[in-house]
Amino acid sequence: MSYSALARKWRPKSFAELKGQDHVAKALMNALARNQLHHAYLFTGTRGIGKTTIARIFAKCLNCEQGVVATPCNACDTCRAIDSGRYLDLIEVDAASKTKVEDTRELLDNVQYAPAAGRYKVYLIDEVHMLSGHSFNALLKTLEEPPSHVKFILATTDPEKIPVTILSRCLNFQLRALSENEISQQLALILQQESKSYEAEALQLLACFAKGSMRDALSLLEQAVSYCQDENINLQDVEFMLGMQYRQYLIPLLQAVFEQNIENAVALVQKMMDIGADAESVLQAFLESLHELSMQSIFLKKESALHSNKYQNLTIPLPEVLQLLYQIGLNGKRDLLFAPNTRIGLEMTILRMIAFLPDERKLGTPVTRVSTQQHATTPMSKPVTKPSQDNRASSKSFSSAVPPPALSSPRVEAQQARQQVEAKEVSAPAKALTANQSWNDIIEGLPLTGLTRILVKNCTVSHWGERSIHLALDISQEACLNQSRQMQIQKALSDYLGKDIVLKISCAEHKGTVSTPLQQDQQKEEQAQTDAKALLLNDERVQTIMQTFDATIENVSYEKVVK
Repeated sequence: MSYSALARKWRPKSFAELKGQDHVAKALMNALARNQLHHAYLFTGTRGIGKTTIARIFAKCLNCEQGVVATPCNACDTCRAIDSGRYLDLIEVDAASKTKVEDTRELLDNVQYAPAAGRYKVYLIDEVHMLSGHSFNALLKTLEEPPSHVKFILATTDPEKIPVTILSRCLNFQLRALSENEISQQLALILQQESKSYEAEALQLLACFAKGSMRDALSLLEQAVSYCQDENINLQDVEFMLGMQYRQYLIPLLQAVFEQNIENAVALVQKMMDIGADAESVLQAFLESLHELSMQSIFLKKESALHSNKYQNLTIPLPEVLQLLYQIGLNGKRDLLFAPNTRIGLEMTILRMIAFLPDERKLGTPVTRVSTQQHATTPMSKPVTKPSQDNRASSKSFSSAVPPPALSSPRVEAQQARQQVEAKEVSAPAKALTANQSWNDIIEGLPLTGLTRILVKNCTVSHWGERSIHLALDISQEACLNQSRQMQIQKALSDYLGKDIVLKISCAEHKGTVSTPLQQDQQKEEQAQTDAKALLLNDERVQTIMQTFDATIENVSYEKVVK
């Protein structure tokens, strides 16, 4: 018996064997079971996901010798003839090679004749979007009202090029690309049936390289069987076969970047380039690893099916550091096109990652917990009921000498804030707010800039306590509020008032009861403009000019001049 390619040998022969297209199979099986058959179907989707396979299974269901069934027998002469591609009443047309209107008319001339052997004559037109405009026009009438013994099945990878007049005459089924898990499971099943050994990581790499196409995956698998020694599909051979042997240096490169070891990082990039690696592929694999590490740090599934244990010996940074590295790598991949060459672009991206890492490298959550505990045991966090003046002075100098971490997480910052409030350490005489109108004066003394300053100027004071301040933010500015800006305002107020306070900001609608500092500034500005206009109109020289030349002032712009 002659050898058959895996993609042909393992082509599904029934809807039950079909992988990843359950939504299409269910609709067609229900239509066959109820005998509610449309005359034209359109299957769309990327290459190698089952469009032609579904069409052939559907043709077998229509013409099986057991009758119109949802599951063909695959044993009768009709089913075997369709599987082997020699059934007379299944006419397969490659529209890419027969685009002319003459070819379409010749095809349609035979539509009126009854089937030669089966119940239905099935026309399978593959890559139908390649037909010319005249061919589509010739197909319109027959496609709308074909004879009862004719079924049309159209398949395409680009439905956007098909006229809407054709689309409206067909039942449209969108086939989806298969997931990596679905492909790797099918490959494992095939290798088990073929009595060949394999490594799960190798099949996962093949599935990733197939980009959702089962046919591409089977072709790659057949190539791997031929390449690997003793027909053992292992990860190392598959990487060499796909030109991805640089992946063995990926984990060391990650470690070198996390440790800010420039020499090792550059040397590893050099090794990757020496074995013929593509800079863009290396950077893409690096970004994929950062994504896996980010997901692993969030869900803490270090040995789950989604994330393998290949990172178990890697010191993983905190999530915010991973996000920083990912964004730098993403920008670097975009800029590869503008680099002198891709290798320089890759090296500069790796060096940029190392350069922009924080000074304290944040080598994981355990380190953060230790630093938090150490901070909790400092004299600053011990509650003192009646501190003396000397103690307050020493506490103030200690707190200024020990700055907080450069990139502390919101949870750590909140815990530190609570500890400081509970300690009730007063390091300077407290300033009080006597009236709501003085809130604007306090804002002027806060070292805030940009959106944070605009945010606080849109707030009014709803509560002013000894250790807590509640601000009411204009609801129109709700989008500007986030935790980072709130912490900046809280720190600025604590420094200004000379004590540690807890700040709460809630959104409210200001209906004119109390003006926000921004509204007060606007009112002052409007009043200044009114006074300036009145001063201009009352000026004797201006009045003389207006009377002499019979002039009027139509539009005046004002600018404050600071002497």
